[in-house]
Amino acid sequence: MRSALAGLRDGTAIADLRLLERWELSPEPGAAAAFRVRQIQRANPGLVAKIRAEIASQKQP
Repeated sequence: MRSALAGLRDGTAIADLRLLERWELSPEPGAAAAFRVRQIQRANPGLVAKIRAEIASQKQP
């Protein structure tokens, strides 16, 4: 996630990345957030994989 953020200057894209990371850690209730996250996931499957891998590596002892 940090490496993905490093190359961004667009506030909307940064907000999307942070939303996706928060969602992966703890999904929020509500259709609007779920819909937006799904849009981001479909548009950026590689990014999703990187975020999930980063989260998994942080959870390991």
